[in-house]
Amino acid sequence: MRSLIFLLSLTVFPMFFSHVSAQENKLHETNSTTKLSAGEEIDRWTSRDIAYVLSPIVSLLGVALIVYYTRRNVMAEQRLKANESEAEFIQNKLDKFYGPFLLVSNTNKLVAQDLRARQSEPSKHRLLERLFDEQWRTSLSAGDNALIKEICESGERLSNIVEDNAGLVSPEILPYLSRVMAHFRILKLAYDGKLGTDKQPFMRYVYPRSLDPVLEKELDRLRGRLALLREKPTESHGSLPGLDLTPFPLDDWPDPRRN
Repeated sequence: MRSLIFLLSLTVFPMFFSHVSAQENKLHETNSTTKLSAGEEIDRWTSRDIAYVLSPIVSLLGVALIVYYTRRNVMAEQRLKANESEAEFIQNKLDKFYGPFLLVSNTNKLVAQDLRARQSEPSKHRLLERLFDEQWRTSLSAGDNALIKEICESGERLSNIVEDNAGLVSPEILPYLSRVMAHFRILKLAYDGKLGTDKQPFMRYVYPRSLDPVLEKELDRLRGRLALLREKPTESHGSLPGLDLTPFPLDDWPDPRRN
């Protein structure tokens, strides 16, 4: 509002100045010239003359300022809408995918850690591998069997979250999620006893440990971007920086060529 009043004053000022100058010149009209000699005069610059010169300049300046501030406000409004849209999309990612996925995943991890802690050699324990050991399975208590069942069911819930919200996931992360989905599917098949007793062909399906730091890095990136958009909603922030996952490579996967 103050800017508008200021700009309008710049436009009205030349008209007001011209009117005052005209009144002043009427009072001093007789002093408007200086006699140099008989019949010779030099016109003086009166305030009215100055007003005639400055009036269009000040008017153009006022118009230019109005155009500038109007354009700046329009661009700021456009940036505000774009930033609000991006912030809403990021928040949607956090609410619908990353939040539920991490909640189920961290719960599943606690159960798996508890089961591992009960083993004779926790540092060497891998659930997928042990499920092929019939002697180990028959030695499990009812409680441990229930925990393994819960781990498998949690894996299915994680797979459903991924499938239902794959469009909210950054493309760079999808290969990691594909590995974890494959892991839980093979784990469930092994738990159901449908993969036989030879564990070796299925050991590549172990849980991808690189997934956890990848998700942590993505969360930092999204939360940082969201904070920036909300802190400076009318400024331009460019594109969201890319996600560099080269420090977290996945294990090689067999890909034989077809003839």
